[in-house]
Amino acid sequence: MATQSLKSTHLPFNYTLRRSARRKTIEIQVRGDQVVVRAPNFVHQGDIQRFVLARAAWVQEKLSLYRQRALLYPPRTYEPGARWWFCGQPYSLDVRVAAVDRVEIQDQSLRVVVSRRKVRDPQAKLERLLSQWYQQQAMAVLTHKTEQLTRQMGLRYQQIKLRKTRSRWGHCTHDGSLQFNWLIMQAPEPVIDYLVAHEVCHLQHFDHSLRFWSLVGKVCPEYQAAKTWLQHHGHCLWF
Repeated sequence: MATQSLKSTHLPFNYTLRRSARRKTIEIQVRGDQVVVRAPNFVHQGDIQRFVLARAAWVQEKLSLYRQRALLYPPRTYEPGARWWFCGQPYSLDVRVAAVDRVEIQDQSLRVVVSRRKVRDPQAKLERLLSQWYQQQAMAVLTHKTEQLTRQMGLRYQQIKLRKTRSRWGHCTHDGSLQFNWLIMQAPEPVIDYLVAHEVCHLQHFDHSLRFWSLVGKVCPEYQAAKTWLQHHGHCLWF
């Protein structure tokens, strides 16, 4: 697959062009602030430019929506007072120094206590401590919710694994293992519940058929709103 980063004086945005021998049509994807155009190898560059230009207003609308949502969920920083999220609730980052490393929620603060030992890169240590804490919370919360739901539905799973990816929130393998993106712990709890329901339902229906979505709707009646939230805001959870 050939990839190019392109600029055009006729467009108010840049985009990445990805060509493929297997692709038959041109497609535009807007993910966050990135615009990706996928096209077959045989399509002329000028035809691709005209295709993108004809849909420039739609792309601009998507980019504008992303910027609006980014104001609600700004990129994470590690400065004291920065806003961080846990289960949909905002917390102010509170960095302190003490004898032992730990992370905890105190009232409206996400407190990161860093040991007095000198480190080469203090921010890297903050990143590591916060990542470890979110993963610990994810394993505890997602395991509890999964066990509750599988017991309720009479299903069994093999194990739970955590991942951090930009493109996938969950996955159910053929052997019954469930994988979750631990960044989901920043989302509101109904969204977390939907993700668990989605993957657990794959234990019964290993597809996205009508039967699968019907089952999701039975165990998570508000799943459509949660699914939409994840589509619109999921990219804001990355750090």
